[in-house]
Amino acid sequence: MATKKGRAELHTTVDADLLHSIKKLALDQGTTKYGQFIEEGMRLVLKKYGKLSDSREG
Repeated sequence: MATKKGRAELHTTVDADLLHSIKKLALDQGTTKYGQFIEEGMRLVLKKYGKLSDSREG
């Protein structure tokens, strides 16, 4: 499957209740693009542990 430039596919298992909550949050915010919230969470973890490059804070 082709991906957009600068994007990568992620295939993993996660806590079902957590994913359900993220999907519901996305809907509550008027979007179905829950991946944006997952990416934001990943950025927050990297920022917390000092591993986030300023150029990728997007």
